[in-house]
Amino acid sequence: MNTNKRLQFHEVMGQWLFADQSDPSRPPWRFNFDERVPEAPGPQNTISLETPFEVTYRDSTTSAEFRCQVIPPSAGGDTQDGCELHLNGEVLFSAAARDIGATRIRAFLGELAPLIFDDGPVRPEFTRGPDAVIGVRIETPPDLDGEP
Repeated sequence: MNTNKRLQFHEVMGQWLFADQSDPSRPPWRFNFDERVPEAPGPQNTISLETPFEVTYRDSTTSAEFRCQVIPPSAGGDTQDGCELHLNGEVLFSAAARDIGATRIRAFLGELAPLIFDDGPVRPEFTRGPDAVIGVRIETPPDLDGEP
């Protein structure tokens, strides 16, 4: 039995601001992911490499959902590992798992790309869409959120 484990995703609870780099006139999207399903994360979102992993972060104000998944092909996965931001029944943007950091997310408009099996190195042009969306975590100073 293989017991190798890895970090699947950084925890993304909290406030984020996303800007569409392909359309500077579009107002940025702001989300506060205040609910996580399942509620209790594993040890920092770390699981076995062979185990499917899914988590949804919800913004209770906008009803947006940042749906994340890592489903190995051996378990039936058919899209790239990553997250999709769903709002009002549509996917606004997506991010490959390796583009999700603790304080910054490099995303793109549209859905996650399908898996492409290639013996060569992973190339970003096959896992990212052309229209970049940049997300940054917003830290709220304690004096602004009512806490000491």
